[in-house]
This record gives sequence, structure tokens and C-alpha cells, in this order.
Amino acid sequence: MKDWTPSKQHLRQNVLRKLMASFINRSPREVYDCADMWCDTHDNVDGVVEYCKTKYNLN
Repeated sequence: MKDWTPSKQHLRQNVLRKLMASFINRSPREVYDCADMWCDTHDNVDGVVEYCKTKYNLN
């Protein structure tokens, strides 16, 4: 993520929190990569878990 505004930082923090809780058996790198992609194109956390399951085959 290149845009480090306070709102983007807050979004990334919430996305990472949600993904880490949902994908506890995945590597942190996979989760961080998915969070970065999500935060580059979205402004909320709605649908992030489904997105990562589909796009990155995280289960």
C-alpha cells in the first residue's frame, strides 16, 4: 500500500485483524499480501474474507 493516510492505516489494521482471525493456519505473508491487495482497491472490510478465499485460495 502506497497511500498511508490515517484512514488507510485504520482500514489495513481492521482488514489484518479480520483475516488473521479467519485464516489462523495460513502464513502471515499470505494474509498480508491479501490485505495489501484489498486495501489498494477497497475502502471497507465488507467481503474481505470471501475475496481472499476466492482470489488467493485461502481456506
